[in-house]
Amino acid sequence: MSNKIKKIILENDFLSADIYPDLGGLCASIKLKKELEEPRELLAWPDGFDPENYLKISGGLPLLFPICGRLSREGKLGRYLYNHQIFNLNIHGFLYKNKFEIILNKNNKIILRTQDNENTRAQYPFRFEIVLTYFLENKKLVCEQVYKNLDEKPMPFYAGFHPYFLIDKDRAGATLSFQAQKSFIYNSQLTDVIGEQECLAMPIDLSDESKEGYNERLSLLGADKKIFLKLKDGLVLTQETNFNYLQLYTDFNKNFICLEPWMSHPNSFNSLLANKILAPGESFTGVYKFGVE
Repeated sequence: MSNKIKKIILENDFLSADIYPDLGGLCASIKLKKELEEPRELLAWPDGFDPENYLKISGGLPLLFPICGRLSREGKLGRYLYNHQIFNLNIHGFLYKNKFEIILNKNNKIILRTQDNENTRAQYPFRFEIVLTYFLENKKLVCEQVYKNLDEKPMPFYAGFHPYFLIDKDRAGATLSFQAQKSFIYNSQLTDVIGEQECLAMPIDLSDESKEGYNERLSLLGADKKIFLKLKDGLVLTQETNFNYLQLYTDFNKNFICLEPWMSHPNSFNSLLANKILAPGESFTGVYKFGVE
């Protein structure tokens, strides 16, 4: 790997995590340490990971901003209207292309910062700052995020994470549990919600490939936002955020499942009441916790 792409390794007695500040603050690897055994990778890269050619969200644990999911306006993908002007944003926004500067790297804690630039303002006409703080706490990786509006006008956004967790391709014996209060129906292009459906029964059998199953399912979480992914060997991975939505995604031909905590539903930029809106100078703090039980 060339010196152009920075990597920071966080490590304690239980876990190690590889963080790439130049790739949107991406966490590319989380490994569980096991006595007398090789560390066990917990994140998936279905098509491999080349940090020199990171062109799209395709594995690991990336942060999404300023949107999650897709946009559509007047039947055209990737479009939204703001202040009587049409803007274009690809699926999940642009943050994975932003470089973060390293503010602190000490005692298994890193603080990273990024701001808007000419490229981001062409897609999203706001001045902003995002500060990420990663640290390990026993068998947990914590990522605290501070989103700040540096502009003179209100700033809408809805951030999220897109973790790819490594599971066996057949998914036999793997289950997922979380508290859902609503489950939504997508339109055919997966660009917006058009109704509600019955919530999935818990625990979810991840080997279920039926059309009525869990893939591409968006849920509104209950008061308890902790998610439990139990693998067939009994290892339990947990995830907890202060975001209200959970998107499930997988490809049954590959060895991953995505459990994506989102702040809002797709296409929220075209229905502004669904967004988080920061007043000028205002900040919002998000907390993401990944754990092993």
